[in-house]
Amino acid sequence: MLVGSLGKIIFVVSSHYIKTIDELKFENSVTYAEHQILKRKPKLEFLNENLKTASFNIQLKAIYNVNPLAAAKELNDYMVNGTVVRFIMGIENKGKFVITSLKENHKHFSQFGTVSAIDLEVNIKEYH
Repeated sequence: MLVGSLGKIIFVVSSHYIKTIDELKFENSVTYAEHQILKRKPKLEFLNENLKTASFNIQLKAIYNVNPLAAAKELNDYMVNGTVVRFIMGIENKGKFVITSLKENHKHFSQFGTVSAIDLEVNIKEYH
């Protein structure tokens, strides 16, 4: 089952392959200017909507036919190259985003010392 995508990275769940996201959180905010008034409370002025941000986790496990290091590198390459990617969840296009940070937690290793499971925390920001 196709879950979504981030650029060319496809999130899929099937009986033989799992690469999907978990705990998707979006944040929207706005900016106000605060104007000081002598001997009175300040006045607020709406300025603009800020860029949207989102965060999610990805579990990359070799037992689900995913190469954890290669999958993590693909996301890292997007980030360090400033690649603008389209973020799609289900059939909904969430817009264009850039990866602003990645946190890798190398969870498990094989008997040969290769990484067999990585938990990623991905933070993205709307590209406008």
